[in-house]
Amino acid sequence: MATILMALAESKAPSKYEVLINFLTLGRRGRIYKYVKDHYLKENQFVLDIGCGTGKFLQIADLKWTKPYGLDISEKMLNQALKNSKKRKTPLNLIRSSLTDLPIKGESFDIITSFLVLSELTQKEVQKALQELIFSLKIDGLLILATESKPKNLFKQIFFNFLRVPAYLVTSLLVKVPKHPIHDIKKQIGATASIVEQKTYLGGHLTLFIFKKH
Repeated sequence: MATILMALAESKAPSKYEVLINFLTLGRRGRIYKYVKDHYLKENQFVLDIGCGTGKFLQIADLKWTKPYGLDISEKMLNQALKNSKKRKTPLNLIRSSLTDLPIKGESFDIITSFLVLSELTQKEVQKALQELIFSLKIDGLLILATESKPKNLFKQIFFNFLRVPAYLVTSLLVKVPKHPIHDIKKQIGATASIVEQKTYLGGHLTLFIFKKH
């Protein structure tokens, strides 16, 4: 549900994006950012945030003295990220590109993150993107993904679908980008990486995965 309305903010009001996403996730995205920063980011790591949007996570990563890079396909969002970086005097390394066509040499990053982005892709695109992300990691590097997920509890599934279907139709009409929860990420990653940690938020509507490349 959150990623559906995020698409509207990305295309119509990038300057209001952070306020809206914090509201939609009930502050959980901020908690995920803090958790990742406190438990996984280290000094001098090369960090790539896929779908960096307004650059919020990049600014957080910079506080840990990492070397953060951001990638996004939206020119509007990258422009907003630049504006935000100037206000906070945080220089950002930004790349405009698609997740399924990364302009990056193999094994370049210690950590690659992607928060609420994969649900914008088709199933085939997700598979291709995951392969490219793993390829772009150094050996023992971490792939950190937060995705919209479908709750296992039947009641929560009914509530999830009740909210999601109308918003899906509206978003598809307005921004032409369908959104959907991601299934079987661990299966799609395959033998190239192993799961390090998995945490759920919002009653199973949001899941954080941490994988380590072999």
